[in-house]
Amino acid sequence: MNKLKLILATALLSVFAVCANAQQSDNVATATYGNATGNKTRTMTVALNHANDYVAFTLNLTLPEGTTVTGVSVKSPLKNGGTTDLSGVGGSATESTDFNVLFNHTNPTKCNVVAYNYGNVAIGGESGEILFTITLETTEGVAFDEGTVECKYEFAKLVGESLTGTIENDPRLWGDVVKDKNVDATDFQAVGNIVTKLGNGTTAIDAFAADVDQSDEIDATDYQAIGNIVTKK
Repeated sequence: MNKLKLILATALLSVFAVCANAQQSDNVATATYGNATGNKTRTMTVALNHANDYVAFTLNLTLPEGTTVTGVSVKSPLKNGGTTDLSGVGGSATESTDFNVLFNHTNPTKCNVVAYNYGNVAIGGESGEILFTITLETTEGVAFDEGTVECKYEFAKLVGESLTGTIENDPRLWGDVVKDKNVDATDFQAVGNIVTKLGNGTTAIDAFAADVDQSDEIDATDYQAIGNIVTKK
């Protein structure tokens, strides 16, 4: 049944994407977060930076050998809520516009994600917000350096255009808010600014690095956690 749903969703996506003229201003970013001590649990994020509206997408990820996907968490841009009137095409006048997200882990190193809604409602949220996260478990010594994860994507508009491309994953450390591959006093200060509401210009994907305890809120607990990383506690 899940395979049939995946086939139908992929077919639906190809109908949406009449032609593949990528919008130069739009792009997709992935990052995989771990900590400096090399723990085996990592979190991958997928974010869409967009000026245009898209109603469905597919992603094909190739992960390093020794990686197992243990969970997927859909974030708010794919939870539009609300309803739409589909009574003219055999549906309900109050049918939900929530996105359906299908995740198929086809083998230990390859996985496919398809998201769509029957209401043809554009992906919500601010540009740069994280669409979903993937929780990964790895065996000893698995690296997520640049070039070890491949992501091929296609985001579809309802008519006329789609955004397609291949990107490489950005390896990140928990707490590396300033993206310099280290967790130091600069990050500690940056998180302090976020907690005290002085860091409102921080992008969603960089703010995610500051949410060390993954509570969906950046607060004093994260501030202390990053302080402990900096002081090697």
